[in-house]
Amino acid sequence: MTSLAHFLCFLLVISFRFSIVTKANNATPANGSDGVKDLYLMGLFPFSGPWFGGESLLASTRIAINQVNEMNALPGYRLQLVHNDTKCDPGHGVKALFEQLYAPPTKLMIIGAGCSIVSEATARASHLWNLVQISYASVSPSLSEKTNFPKFARVAAPDTVTNPARVRFFKNLGWSRIATIHQSYELFSKTIDDLVVKLKEEGLTVIRSEIFREDPALQVRNLLDHDCRIIVGSFYEDKAKKVLCEAYKIGLYGRRIVWILNGWYDAGWWKTEDPTIDCTPQQLEMVVEGYFDAGIVYLNPSPDPSVSGWRPSDFMREYNNAVKNQTLFGDIMTSQGYDAVWAITLALNNTRQRLIEMGSSKGLEDFSYTDADMADLLYSSLLNVSFMGVRGPIGFDSNGDPVGLVKLDRVQGGASPRDATVTRTVYVTLSVALYASMSVLAGLGILLACGFLTFNIVLRKVKMVKMSSPRLNNVILFGCIAAYCSVFVQDAGGTHGTVGCEVKTALLVVGISFAFGALFAKTWRVHVIFTNTKLKRKILSDVHLFGMMGILVLINMIVLITWWILDPREITVTSVKSSLEGDAAGEVLVKRTELSCVSEYELYFLGTLYGIQSLVLLFGTFLAFETRNVHYPELNDSKFIGMCIYNVALLSIPAVVVGMALDPGVDLKYALSSGLVLLGTTVTQCLIFVPKVASYRHHKVHGIGDDITTMRDNVTLRGEGPSTVSSLALPPIVPNRAAT
Repeated sequence: MTSLAHFLCFLLVISFRFSIVTKANNATPANGSDGVKDLYLMGLFPFSGPWFGGESLLASTRIAINQVNEMNALPGYRLQLVHNDTKCDPGHGVKALFEQLYAPPTKLMIIGAGCSIVSEATARASHLWNLVQISYASVSPSLSEKTNFPKFARVAAPDTVTNPARVRFFKNLGWSRIATIHQSYELFSKTIDDLVVKLKEEGLTVIRSEIFREDPALQVRNLLDHDCRIIVGSFYEDKAKKVLCEAYKIGLYGRRIVWILNGWYDAGWWKTEDPTIDCTPQQLEMVVEGYFDAGIVYLNPSPDPSVSGWRPSDFMREYNNAVKNQTLFGDIMTSQGYDAVWAITLALNNTRQRLIEMGSSKGLEDFSYTDADMADLLYSSLLNVSFMGVRGPIGFDSNGDPVGLVKLDRVQGGASPRDATVTRTVYVTLSVALYASMSVLAGLGILLACGFLTFNIVLRKVKMVKMSSPRLNNVILFGCIAAYCSVFVQDAGGTHGTVGCEVKTALLVVGISFAFGALFAKTWRVHVIFTNTKLKRKILSDVHLFGMMGILVLINMIVLITWWILDPREITVTSVKSSLEGDAAGEVLVKRTELSCVSEYELYFLGTLYGIQSLVLLFGTFLAFETRNVHYPELNDSKFIGMCIYNVALLSIPAVVVGMALDPGVDLKYALSSGLVLLGTTVTQCLIFVPKVASYRHHKVHGIGDDITTMRDNVTLRGEGPSTVSSLALPPIVPNRAAT
């Protein structure tokens, strides 16, 4: 039968035998030989069951009763205690209650029970006999409900009083993800429900709330599966061992896990052997490392004397003597048994005084189970008492609950962990050393281009320079400088957003368009002049050639601008690598990510740009092949153009394939692109300009003249004039197949 069934059966018996019980218990007890009247208290103590702290609480209760009697704190009366074992079971508790009610003498008040589930069962019935009941250990929040327990009070504060302190504690430590697990008794359910409400009010998250009856294995596994780190547990000590044993089995312990348990467990509760679990005390100790207990203060930390004159140290000395220095279960609460007796004493004294003031002929010894007025007077007097106990200040609110100090103790050492695996995002940035190295090389390349540009401008009227189209050479060098500048733009997706990506792409496109466009325009002019077998007059000024380059640049820019408008790039975060690292406070998931610029149709636009440059290179290859037999080194760069194309193709194709097939990191991506630009640009400008510099130096050293006049007479190649083939005395050449 359930506890409720036991209770209902007893109510049936009560209804049937109420009058008999009343008559039997109305007998007035005999006075002592010294004229002192005996007042009997009913004691309900658990000596077995889930919580069996009855022996330690009975010892402290007897100490207080003896002291009250010796001090004559209740003039004319002597307190006597008649107790029973409730076995921490509601059915046995109600049975003990009725056994005492049936047996004389009349009990004036009840002290107990210890277990909340027993107090709930007995307090629902005791008020029917007009008995005031005061508990020394029951902490269930349900006992505060006066509708069901109108004559109940306690010196043990309900567990809900610790919840505000718990919430504040969590917030101070920065814990926002809380889990709970509790035994399926109303004692624990009410406390956890109240805690959940308060956590949500403060914006904290309850990630799991588990309930179990006997076997907590499944519920503990759920806590692990949901990565619960901060766990509030509420259960009796025997179930606490089972819960922590299951936690040990699955590894739910360590520096990253914190358990917050009830503060009314005995010191070192996990150290006692328990045959119902298959974990050793040593294994349990590994789980409880760093756990907190939340409860009220059970012994006044101040040496202030109590109402009896004893200080907390005096009480503990007397208690240890009474139990012969044994460590008894529940001895953490012994002060409350002592204070409960003194609360009863003061309430009886107040009631006696009020009876006198009221002119009543009744005394405390005249109480009967039908005396509702005396019961109301006793309960009112109890709620109004206020004194210093060995636990600290004792007083009651309108619900019969005490006001006490709350504490949170860390039972074991260790650093405060985190409430979850902390995810730390680390943005992978370009290596400063790599960027600095590439920038220095790009700077040197720009200086080299400036040197060639100076050579080209200063010596623009020298025959070998003039014949090579110096203005177009200048455009080639400006294109090389633009390509070099792209190396400095590396902040793709960084603090400048997508601007860095667009600028880098534009510099590369414009640089290639200028450099190779001008180079191929020069070759086009040579091709037109020297492959014209009909020797018709051809006019090719620099303006025409600049127009050709402009068309190439315009086409590239149209593609770029269309890309920017129709499919603008956005910053995306790409996870490169994640690793789990640990510190004193728990685990840290380090996510290494990269910022990059992407767009939905990026591949198509890049393919278009690659296609345009490929066509330009193919056209240049054709022109170089067509003019391969023109033997004017100052005028014809076909051999070097072929080498430039080979150089660019050799470097670009593998780089593009690797870049699209793989997902290189920031450093590798930058190293590939910048290395290609530096090497390709440097080789290109060196192939075009180093031979001219060397030739000029050779002519200068050997004193070879500069026949500018002859050049003017035979062919006009100045930027401001046309290029013709009408008056040019051509040397014998071998026509190629394409020209025949």
